[in-house]
Amino acid sequence: MEQLDVAARLTCLDLAKEGERFCREGKFRDAIPLFLDALVLGTNDLSILSAIYCQLGNAYYSTNDMQKAFTYHCYDMMIAKLMDDQVGEAKACGNIGNVLKMQNLFTDAIVFTDRQLALAKQLEDKVSSILHFQKCMARALYNLGTIHHARAKVTGRINNMEVVSSFRSAGISRKLEDHLGTGRIYGCIGNVLHLLGDYKGAIDSHTKVCSNYFLVFFVFPLVLTSASVG
Repeated sequence: MEQLDVAARLTCLDLAKEGERFCREGKFRDAIPLFLDALVLGTNDLSILSAIYCQLGNAYYSTNDMQKAFTYHCYDMMIAKLMDDQVGEAKACGNIGNVLKMQNLFTDAIVFTDRQLALAKQLEDKVSSILHFQKCMARALYNLGTIHHARAKVTGRINNMEVVSSFRSAGISRKLEDHLGTGRIYGCIGNVLHLLGDYKGAIDSHTKVCSNYFLVFFVFPLVLTSASVG
């Protein structure tokens, strides 16, 4: 009986890994049936179950099925709570917030993203490294900024929280030397400043986007190539 259970877990895990491979290749519609089959087989490992729910949520999000994306990210959040996994719960709350943002449900999106930020703040004394804490904080602040920005585009009104969240997130990302993340955040800041009519500030921000992306996509690969040749 125990051997059968182990075999089932391996099969479930194998299906999940194959689904993840399809997701990495951008084949989200092909990935979804594999994740669903993995759930049918089942597993006693909550961490595997959490990963499957998260990937299903992401896959449905990428195929624009927001209702199912919301459902599976909520399942992931509940599993994270069962495991007392605050990092996982924060990630799930952020994913739920993004889904709600895409449906223009901004008030609800902010509730979940505020929860993501609160969980991230609680991690400061719990996670093994300050680096991990800072990444969680930057991600939560970035998500919050994008929600306020999306709402501003719909309502035509800018919320100061959007600007504050985006700049705080950019500051953390710079400290982490996360040039890709920093570039993405400066892009958001540029969009906000454009809405505010600060066109010079918008140009400055988008120039910083170019600088960070230049490092990521040109300078760093060139350095790595030179190092491997040497």
